[in-house]
Amino acid sequence: MQDMGVAASEPKPLAFSAINEKSRSGGACESLAALLHATFGLDHYPNYLHRWAVSEIEDLEQQLESQLSKVREQKAQLQQWLQVLAEFQPVVRAPAGGLLSGEDPLGALQGVLDARLLAALRGHPGQPEAVVKAVLRKESPEVYSFPALEPAFCAALLENADRYWAFARERCPEV
Repeated sequence: MQDMGVAASEPKPLAFSAINEKSRSGGACESLAALLHATFGLDHYPNYLHRWAVSEIEDLEQQLESQLSKVREQKAQLQQWLQVLAEFQPVVRAPAGGLLSGEDPLGALQGVLDARLLAALRGHPGQPEAVVKAVLRKESPEVYSFPALEPAFCAALLENADRYWAFARERCPEV
């Protein structure tokens, strides 16, 4: 970075790439800016590279290939992770009823929603304020609670999450 005319007693300004950039070898954030600028130029200006030296074009090719390599690596990791997801057998499954099919959506949530909340929803269809009043409990000044999920569903959900992460770490530890 050029000398900005700062007196010796004053702290020097931060160098490029010092703020909000993870440490890495090689170029700093200005190389990213140059790559973004070149990509924009290629998309918007005919014969954009005609003003460049061949060595500069070769550097651009190398940077683009490096970025493409990162894209391919992360794509492979994602595909591996999706394969792990496909093989996992959850303990808790989505409700089998017709949440969106026009069947009794509340019936599909039996065992998921707390019975008091379910009863309030059934007793006050289309009246959200009435549902809230039916289940809301004042714990202390300005602190309220309401029943949302069945405890058994919560326990199964936590078990499912624990099983999933154990399964995923075993099958795909690097992700």
